[in-house]
Amino acid sequence: MDILGFNNFIGILTLAGMASIVLLMILPIIKDTSTNIRALYDFIERNSLLLAGIFATFAVIGSLVYSEYFLFTPCQLCWYQRIFIYPQVILLWIGYIRNDRNVALYSMILAGIGSIISLYHYIVQISGSSAFGCSADISGVSCSGRYAEIFGFISIPLMGIVTGLAIFFLAGMCYTARNVGKN
Repeated sequence: MDILGFNNFIGILTLAGMASIVLLMILPIIKDTSTNIRALYDFIERNSLLLAGIFATFAVIGSLVYSEYFLFTPCQLCWYQRIFIYPQVILLWIGYIRNDRNVALYSMILAGIGSIISLYHYIVQISGSSAFGCSADISGVSCSGRYAEIFGFISIPLMGIVTGLAIFFLAGMCYTARNVGKN
């Protein structure tokens, strides 16, 4: 596997994730406009923990491929983002297997915090400056460095934003369904 092929693959997944976020944002608004849209909404709602677990799993695998296979040393902000995504693989899969929709709230909190860190990291990359002194950590890896730039705008922090928001919205669907007495 070469880095260009992996970047293209992960870039396509990120674009699909962006489309998923848009869908997850508008679906609750338009769910009652047709039976097909309602069926799609119900399917996603029933399988929200599974889908969130898939997003989390792909994010962890992707981050490990970058760091362990391609030997990209994560910067300080990348490590913080990993802190909030890695436990979600276990949390979401256990919730899915046990049909425990209570994990949705915890997942939303983790995904929300991770997304905020990812957004800040993306801003640092775009602007080249950091409000918290993250020009380089002990390993010498700069938070503003762009180690993967796919299709001209997708970077590792943007992948983190997309993953975090997708998990946040999916967990939100699960949490809403649980708290209104469904499933």
